[in-house]
Amino acid sequence: MDVKRVGAAHLTVLDRQQRNRRNAAAKAMRHVLGQQWILAGMLRTQLWAVGRGKAGTAGLALHPVWVQQCMGKELLVQVPLARIGYFMADWLQLGSRRVHTSDFFLAHGDLAPARQDIGRLNVLQEVQDLMAVDWDFRRTPAYAHMVDALGRQCPVVRQQVRLDTVDKVDGYFLRFHALYQSVKSHGLLSNLEVSQRLCEPADREIGIALDRDGSLVKLQGGQHRFALAVALGLEKVPVELRMVHAQALVETCRQHSCSPVQAIERLLQNLCCG
Repeated sequence: MDVKRVGAAHLTVLDRQQRNRRNAAAKAMRHVLGQQWILAGMLRTQLWAVGRGKAGTAGLALHPVWVQQCMGKELLVQVPLARIGYFMADWLQLGSRRVHTSDFFLAHGDLAPARQDIGRLNVLQEVQDLMAVDWDFRRTPAYAHMVDALGRQCPVVRQQVRLDTVDKVDGYFLRFHALYQSVKSHGLLSNLEVSQRLCEPADREIGIALDRDGSLVKLQGGQHRFALAVALGLEKVPVELRMVHAQALVETCRQHSCSPVQAIERLLQNLCCG
């Protein structure tokens, strides 16, 4: 099965609607499918198929909300920043299907075409430009691009906000600067830690995938926090394991004679040891 990255400009309304329906169905079933014995059974079935070459050349399976329901905070770990060498495309074309990579926990086959070197993450350059002008954001190429997009009536969307006025563009950079000051002063806290301090619901953590070669791949979300961690030279970052390559689970299960859920726990321990 061919794997191709799909840019935002090529997505359709139907793609997004289908994703929303799949996510709603997965969340509705999380209390059932997130039970450990059921999750373990689904993992075993998937790993059995992978081990016998019945899962195709590349693909994704199992919604992460079921794993999160089962394992909760166990999926949150601190990892060396230098280990995160790639980032995953948000949307992929897998054969005839278009899928979002944040919606699957188990990967199989060769997903190398879906990932890119972390240095190509656009927001990293944006942070470097901002720091070069001491956060005078109106002097940066990114600001000029966003204002130009207003004139072309093609406003940029950042953090799910349509920046369709100059005030909204300014607000984006002001929030970015406030986040920079926070990370500089307090380090990069997990969203769970931030929510506990502010008594607000936790936002989504920075998600990572563990690929079959042991590489850590950044998933969608948390780009700005991640970019600031890179720019400020932090050694470790708080992340949530949201995708694992099936081969890593198969090998861990075989090596330690353990269940798939126990294999995930062992992989998390290894990530902490960095």
